[in-house]
Amino acid sequence: MRHRGWLIYLLTGLLSAQYTYNAFFIQIYQPSGNLTTPDSLDIYICIRRSGTGNNDTLASSNFPFFYNTTALNFSGARILYRNKFHDNNYYAPLSYSVSGGQVNVTVQRKIGYAPPGDILDTLDTLMGLRVPLYACGQNLTSPLVWNSAPAAVLNSQLQSLKPRMTWRNDTLYLCPNFSITSAPSISTSVSPICPNRYISFTLGMSGLFLPDSFIVVVQQTAPSTSTPIIYPNIVTQSGGAYQFSLSFPSSGTYAVQVVGIYKKCLCSSPIASTSVIVSPEPAQLNIYGRDTIYAGGTAAYTLSQSPQTASWSMTNSGGSTTLSCTNAPSCSITFPSTPAPPRIDTISVSYTLSGTPCAKKAIKYVVVLPCPTNGGTITTTATNLCPGQRAELTLAGAPPGYDSLRWQIYDRSAWNVITTQGTGMTQPTYITPPLTAGSHQYRAILYYGGCRAISADITINVSGSLLVREFYGLQTPVCVGDTIQLYAEGPGVWYTPNGQGVFSSPNDPKGEYIPAPSDTGQIQICWVILPQDTNQCRDTRKDTLCLYATVTPSDASGDFSIPPGEDTICLGGRVALFGQIFSGAGGFWVADSASGGFYPDIFSQQAYYIPGAGDVGRWIRIAWVVGGNACGVAAYIDSVYVDAGTPVKILAPNAVCDNVALSLSAIPPMDSLLWFRGSVASVLANGGFTRSNPRFLTSGPSYDAGVLPAGTDTFCVYMRQGVCESVDEFPVRVASSPRAAFDASPRITTMNNPQITFTSQSQGANSYTWDFGDLNRITVDSTQTVVEHAYAAPGTYSVVLYVQNRLGCSDFYVCTDCIQILPRRVYLPNAFSPNGDGKNDSFRILPLEERFRFTRLEVFDRWGQIVFSGDDIAEWKGEGRDGRPLDAGSYSYRAIILIPDEGLFTYTGVVHIVR
Repeated sequence: MRHRGWLIYLLTGLLSAQYTYNAFFIQIYQPSGNLTTPDSLDIYICIRRSGTGNNDTLASSNFPFFYNTTALNFSGARILYRNKFHDNNYYAPLSYSVSGGQVNVTVQRKIGYAPPGDILDTLDTLMGLRVPLYACGQNLTSPLVWNSAPAAVLNSQLQSLKPRMTWRNDTLYLCPNFSITSAPSISTSVSPICPNRYISFTLGMSGLFLPDSFIVVVQQTAPSTSTPIIYPNIVTQSGGAYQFSLSFPSSGTYAVQVVGIYKKCLCSSPIASTSVIVSPEPAQLNIYGRDTIYAGGTAAYTLSQSPQTASWSMTNSGGSTTLSCTNAPSCSITFPSTPAPPRIDTISVSYTLSGTPCAKKAIKYVVVLPCPTNGGTITTTATNLCPGQRAELTLAGAPPGYDSLRWQIYDRSAWNVITTQGTGMTQPTYITPPLTAGSHQYRAILYYGGCRAISADITINVSGSLLVREFYGLQTPVCVGDTIQLYAEGPGVWYTPNGQGVFSSPNDPKGEYIPAPSDTGQIQICWVILPQDTNQCRDTRKDTLCLYATVTPSDASGDFSIPPGEDTICLGGRVALFGQIFSGAGGFWVADSASGGFYPDIFSQQAYYIPGAGDVGRWIRIAWVVGGNACGVAAYIDSVYVDAGTPVKILAPNAVCDNVALSLSAIPPMDSLLWFRGSVASVLANGGFTRSNPRFLTSGPSYDAGVLPAGTDTFCVYMRQGVCESVDEFPVRVASSPRAAFDASPRITTMNNPQITFTSQSQGANSYTWDFGDLNRITVDSTQTVVEHAYAAPGTYSVVLYVQNRLGCSDFYVCTDCIQILPRRVYLPNAFSPNGDGKNDSFRILPLEERFRFTRLEVFDRWGQIVFSGDDIAEWKGEGRDGRPLDAGSYSYRAIILIPDEGLFTYTGVVHIVR
């Protein structure tokens, strides 16, 4: 399949005597058959004859053509003959002369030629040449050009062809098509085609030259996808056929194409293709049922959906078994005892669903266990019970998956299955009937298919002894407020269903009860068993033991309460207490679990309670206890809450200068804060912390006091949170600030003398910082009151003086556009006497010490004619342009002078020459 030829007609033949002759050019690519040997190219120049007519033959001709020197090497060419004239009288040897990129083919007249000569065969070869081909690759070409213009065609019949011969390109692409002699096709016999199932394809193909290898390209066309999948090296050859296998991931239509590859040329060419329709895959069903089972056991397994067809089977190490549950959604399976467990059996169902012909398999793995040897253990809430109680037995730790369970009891000679007593005889939890005194032994037996396991047994002991509980008689009657002594036996707690008094020790059998005023009359006092003691053996009739006591009213009475709104105090504050005695011998104060104290003492009817640190955040119960004259006491109770409060604090600098505004802030930052000027004592003396106080300033979390006079000032802030009050005072020292001022002399000058004297006129300062504002931004720190500064350039300058005193207070003075420095001044004389006496002999720039020179000097006479000019000269001595002295008289001039750092300046005027 590596054979490629070109047949290109270079001219259309001329019909002569009913014969038609066509000259044409053929190239045939000849692969070598292996990757290391060069290929070659066969080149033929032929004359084709068609029709009927007179005999005619070719006498001689010359056929030059050009070739691609980068692809072909004619130095190794050899001559081929392809159907050279049909008779045996050959022409003289063909001549192939090679010159550069051109080959000249000359056919000579045969010896003894006499018209009309031989008959041209249907296809006669003028030239047959095999040329080594050393270049091959994707998209490489070998252009061959036949130039027929200089061809010499001498035969009379063919001579007329020459005017019609033209040269043209005949391009050979060096990656040939594979020549497949049999029609390529792809076929498969699988139907239907289902997703993820491998199917085989057969490629029908034969020929002279076949590809070195193949790739298979698969692309889904419906639903459309733009990404093809390439499978290299999957095509195999078996006999004369080529085969490969593919699977398709989902339903749809796929294009399958086989592409041949010629390794030497790195070329590829499609060979065959086909379309494959993949049916939808059914949904994956699950098998529901037990995951573990014991050998010999039976369990039912069900598909998650009813199938259209179903084939059940089971596989274990002993082989596969087809089950009889054909086309059924469920199957009851008995797991054999052999081969010996443990093992994993596989249940599989091949099924189809309505809507697709494809089948799918559902698989479930079941662990088959050997018969268990451990039947678990039995637990119970109590192993020691009282007569008449039930035992709750729970089986734990038994291997799962048993078929049934039965409880057994030991009757001192054998184990018997329990059939009629208790609850849950076939459940993991069994509740016995009421038990009698003695020992009772139980166990459980479990059945696993053909196996059974027995649990460890448990013994329940039933005690014969009971808990002793008694409650003895009460002294009666008693007064309200007196103490009733209580006597009982056994565990319990004291309780009264209709009394309002207090038990001193509720769990002490020898306790006390203090009747309340509302207990007047007969009350019941009971000794009740505690819940944690109910698991002891006892006479349940004695769980609650009660007696009656008679309470006589007390002749003590009084009153006490804290007024509403005063039941919250702050730490450091106090609450006023007022106790009353209506009848009785006296009274006293009691604070329950408090750290504070009563003042002046606990027996004063009117006292104060001052809380201690331990009272913060608690409600403190305060009782006023009145003692009767003859019987009882009366207690009157109220509570007070102790709040810690939040202290307020002022944040501000301790000292400021009298030219700096003072800002004060407080924490916590509350809008309800009240600010006052003065000490706390002075605020209290003027009416307290109210807005009407004349010292009141403002409210809020901060206060801006502004600039204050020198001296000492005090501020305070007041805060109220609920009933808690807090105040803070803050003294501030206000220091005197200096006052900055200065004078400058001179304030206007020129660059001839740019030095200025600055004199400080500040008050209260001991250090001075000057900013003269010139181009260098020179800043001078000094302790002197007089400083001098020379400016470097003309201009207008602003000067700043910053002063500070020893207290750290400062001030500054700004003099805007304070100093004006004018450009440097130069002077030109209006007369000179160039007479050589050493006095005013030249016209020059003054002052002399500046040593300025004329950048350009031009002198004019009275008629405006220039009489002298010079560049870069220090002086003019009154000579003319010719160097001779000018006459005395008046002359006008224009002088251009360069002043360093300032620029060029032009001066005009009149100068008199005096002789």
